[in-house]
Amino acid sequence: MHRASALLLLAGSFGWSCSEASPTARSGASPMTRVWSTPLGGDAEEGRWTGIPVVTHGLVLFGIRGGIAAFDTATGREAWRAKLWSSGNHAYGYIRTAGDKACLEDWPAVGCVDIATGTVLWARGIANSTGNCETEIDGSAWYIGTDSHMVYALEPASGRQLWATDINPGAQFSSRVYGLAVSGDTLYATTVRLATEASNSSVGDLVGLDRKTGKVLFTYTTPGKGGFQGHPTIRGRLAIMNDGYASILIAIDRFALTEAWRTAADSSGYINSETSPVLVGDTIFAASSDTQVYSVNANTGALQWRVIALTHDSLGSLDVCGQRLLAVEFGGGYIIAVDRTSHESGIIPSIPRDVHSRIGAANGIAYFETTNAVAAYRC
Repeated sequence: MHRASALLLLAGSFGWSCSEASPTARSGASPMTRVWSTPLGGDAEEGRWTGIPVVTHGLVLFGIRGGIAAFDTATGREAWRAKLWSSGNHAYGYIRTAGDKACLEDWPAVGCVDIATGTVLWARGIANSTGNCETEIDGSAWYIGTDSHMVYALEPASGRQLWATDINPGAQFSSRVYGLAVSGDTLYATTVRLATEASNSSVGDLVGLDRKTGKVLFTYTTPGKGGFQGHPTIRGRLAIMNDGYASILIAIDRFALTEAWRTAADSSGYINSETSPVLVGDTIFAASSDTQVYSVNANTGALQWRVIALTHDSLGSLDVCGQRLLAVEFGGGYIIAVDRTSHESGIIPSIPRDVHSRIGAANGIAYFETTNAVAAYRC
């Protein structure tokens, strides 16, 4: 479900064609001003769908070939590069930061670095580690999930294992942990699990664990076909998730373990978000594989508005930068902007079609990786 072609098949199942139903995305969106662009040199790799840049301590952190690189947010000057593995693989996973440490789970290794210097604190392999999992970190532990339904709590400073839990111990077939989130003393994990050997038998699990011990507290499983991609977004009693296999957003009351709401999936569109949707106040924003950007009430699931942003392909990740919602084509391409008030959309004309990462935004600046550089643009 992480391939654009597979996502577009869902549009056919609802009898809806992106190319036929939408007008041409306009290229008249106001330009974004380039702040800086810094060549990546030998760590550039065209076509990789790298993780989301993270801003912290005056630096922006990017996944690169073998690990993490840091650049000054004001000037783009390279501060350091940290190699967490030597296989030559490009980092795909999600960087997480807490205090003075940055951690990255990816294949074939996991590890943490010192943010100020880039010194590798530790790095090691973990069986079935993956760049698909949106990991979580707090003041005491870094929580990671694997393709073999394991969740680990590791000490960021040393990598020491605090606990390890198999959250689907009876799983006979594939069961991947896709996202983790902490609220209070509970760690929430999401999965995509095959109920049978058939590839179309997937269900989604929301698993609650004691974050200190790893003990499983509860498991909620979709009553029908489903699969939760990305981390759960906690909003009051609700855990809001992207169900990429039912093509909806769904909210579960995490205390009653009952469904609170779900979005519609019909011939007019569906919400299938490549990365976790973004929560701003009472609103969830999602960029969907049906080429639309959605605004949904986080308390009720009611559709507030939607905008057709592309006429083909799929939308990938989304972030909020000032008044704009910024989405990028799945797997790389143009950046598309949607105004949160006027709902006008269009391709940003000042940025060429070679964005090969997801977008990270902070303080009115958008950060992303292009074919051979990392860049910052003012929104």
